[in-house]
Amino acid sequence: MSLQPLPGPLLSGRLDRQLKALIASAPAHSLLTIWHENCGANPLHYPASVHNPATFVRMQKHMEHLVRGSKVRFGTVVIAPINRVTKWLAPHLDWYGYDFYAFPRYLNKDGTLNIKAIWTRMTNNLIAIRKLSGVKSPLITIPETNAARDSQRKQWFSLLADWFATHNGHRSAWILTRWEKGGKLTGPWPPSATVVARLRSLAERYSG
Repeated sequence: MSLQPLPGPLLSGRLDRQLKALIASAPAHSLLTIWHENCGANPLHYPASVHNPATFVRMQKHMEHLVRGSKVRFGTVVIAPINRVTKWLAPHLDWYGYDFYAFPRYLNKDGTLNIKAIWTRMTNNLIAIRKLSGVKSPLITIPETNAARDSQRKQWFSLLADWFATHNGHRSAWILTRWEKGGKLTGPWPPSATVVARLRSLAERYSG
C-alpha cells in the first residue's frame, strides 16, 4: 500500500493513531510506503511540500518508527537509479523498491534487450542500497515492471528473476508486474500465452 499523508500532520504525530490502527490491521509480510516515485524528477507531479529530500527523509523515518514491532515492513519506491537519489532516501529502511521498465536505454539498436545494461543497473542499485541499509543482503522489491513489446516480455521478466536469484545472497524479493491498456511502457492484460507461461514458470521456480 502507498499512502499520501501531508508532511505537517504526519510529522506532528497527529496521524499516528490512525496509521497505527491501519498498520495493526495488516496481514503478515505487508509492504507499506508513502508518496511512491517521489524521488528525483517527480514524474507524478507531487506538491513542493512533499517533493523535497529533507522533508521526505523525515517522513520516511517517522513511518519506519510507526511500523516497528508490527507485521508491516516500510520502504520507498524509486524510479530513478538509486545511486542518483540517495539524498532522498532514509537509511536502514526495511526495504527499497525500484520501478523498472524496459526504457530505450536498456535496448539494443535492433530493439532487443541489452542484458549487460539491465544487469548493470540492478547491480548498481544493489551497491547503493547496501550502503543505505547497512546490510549485505537488503530486501529489494520491484513494485512495477514491464516491457512495451510483447516479444520482449518473456526475456525481460526472466532477466529480472534470474538477477535476484544470482545476486544479493538469495534474499527474498518481490517482483510485481504492471499492465495498462494504452500504456507506453506496459500493455493490456493478458499478454501472449508464451508470456503467461513464462510468468507461471518463474513463479514456480522461485516461489520457495
